[in-house]
Amino acid sequence: MAEPAEGPAKGLELKLERLLLRCSPGGILEVAPEDVVSNRDAEGYRVLPQQAGLLQLARNGAITQTSEGYFKIVKPIPRFPAGPNGGHSVRFMLGEGVAMPGGSPGHSRFIGAETGKCVAGPRRR
Repeated sequence: MAEPAEGPAKGLELKLERLLLRCSPGGILEVAPEDVVSNRDAEGYRVLPQQAGLLQLARNGAITQTSEGYFKIVKPIPRFPAGPNGGHSVRFMLGEGVAMPGGSPGHSRFIGAETGKCVAGPRRR
């Protein structure tokens, strides 16, 4: 992962670290895909799940947080963090000129910065 940021970005990272440890007290354990015994090929996460994924994206400078609490995607990301459902759901905002990530936003609301309208998630019509 990228080096820790300074200023507002560092504050977001600290907030997400606390949230990660509250939701997953043991943190994240990395396992090499070749060490996994399975009937299918194992592969590592490109974007970690849930709060760990948000922290990863913040450290990479791909997301910031707006004053309204939205996680604004400011750089392209390959996919949403897996499992943004129930208590793990958040509010995303797609920055101008940034392509929609792959995967599912789950229960998370996702609005476009240009229109302010929901473009994915449970409130999309």
